[in-house]
Amino acid sequence: MLSYLASETSEAYLKKMKKMYAIDVNQLGALEWVLVIAGTFATIVSTIALVYWLYKMILFLWQVKLAKANLNDSKFWKRMGIALAIIMLFVTSGMFAILEGIFNVLGKMGWTM
Repeated sequence: MLSYLASETSEAYLKKMKKMYAIDVNQLGALEWVLVIAGTFATIVSTIALVYWLYKMILFLWQVKLAKANLNDSKFWKRMGIALAIIMLFVTSGMFAILEGIFNVLGKMGWTM
């Protein structure tokens, strides 16, 4: 008996929350200039990060050539691999694909936009 009451209450609560916190798409259209500026900033930062990553890689290989660093430095390779993965996630717009997946799952759960 109580489980029915709890599920009925939660469904009513969820319907009310979906109506109260629905995103108005028309408002997002008015803020297009913010998205353009944010995209430009993200592109510049991603490019700078990639150039810095290449600089650090070339510097490390130069130090290996001069015998000041070891090519088998696993800590360096792990750090550089993770950094490259993060940079590529932003450069290739993989972050937007992840966000799109999240919004699709929320849409299937009943959240409307």
